[in-house]
Amino acid sequence: MTSALQQRFLWHLVRICVLVLIGTLGFMWIEHWSLLDALFMTVETVTTVGYGFPQQISDAGRVFALVLMLTGVGFVLYILSDMVQMLLEANPTAIIGRRRMKEKIARLSNHQIVCGFGRTGQEVAHHFSLNRVPFVVVEADLQAVKHAEEKGCLVL
Repeated sequence: MTSALQQRFLWHLVRICVLVLIGTLGFMWIEHWSLLDALFMTVETVTTVGYGFPQQISDAGRVFALVLMLTGVGFVLYILSDMVQMLLEANPTAIIGRRRMKEKIARLSNHQIVCGFGRTGQEVAHHFSLNRVPFVVVEADLQAVKHAEEKGCLVL
């Protein structure tokens, strides 16, 4: 992952921790529960597990739980879907097909290496493909990696 994606991932983790902290502190303040009971209730609410209340809950606690449910569940689902999207943006074959590509690359012999998939690298790769010359593209830019993979190239 690039540093920008790592930073985005870390911010999501921080946001989830802040959500759990706010929920825990909210239940501790409203219901005067112990840290463990409040944390349990918060995680149970945000993850939609629904074991039930660890103790009796007041009307104010129920309202707080409703707000936490509506905001927290949506928030966590958004973050999780964005994290999956980040993984796929970083490298679509990281999840699907990466092993197959590595196996194909490992089986190559007497192949050419195309350094970069810019304009010249694309032209070279195109000619290699037309002439059935085995090759591997080595590229650092994630967008260029995606583009090379879409063209059917083996990429490192």
